[in-house]
Amino acid sequence: MPSEKSKSGKFTGDYLVEFLSDPEGLTDTEIDDELSKLDIDVDSIVAEVKSMVDQALEGDRLAWQEKAKHKQKSVLDLLQNLRTQLKELSREKLMEKFDEIQRKEGSELSMAFREIKPDELNDEDITDIIIDFIQLTKIDPDDQAK
Repeated sequence: MPSEKSKSGKFTGDYLVEFLSDPEGLTDTEIDDELSKLDIDVDSIVAEVKSMVDQALEGDRLAWQEKAKHKQKSVLDLLQNLRTQLKELSREKLMEKFDEIQRKEGSELSMAFREIKPDELNDEDITDIIIDFIQLTKIDPDDQAK
């Protein structure tokens, strides 16, 4: 709110608080007239409040975007770390991980993975399939333990 003093020496905010504490029974025009008598510029106060609301909404929007960017980066980092770990596995361990995915029950995605013949794939393809499965089923980086 504006902090300028009116002609009487009171801050306009003081008048506004005092006036708004009991505006019952007054029409909008009467309220505007009373505020004008107290040297309170209603239009500037409305504009200032609107500006504060707009700034708060913009802050919320930017915060949401930042959170989404952070989550996306976390997911990508998690998947890159997983890819690195999978590349370090022997073919036998990689196949165990692949078999684990194929054995998961109750998932249409698992059923799709049952049709894949890992013997016909190289290690990179199997790693990609494992990453894809994990990305589709466990996308939340906060849920890394699963």
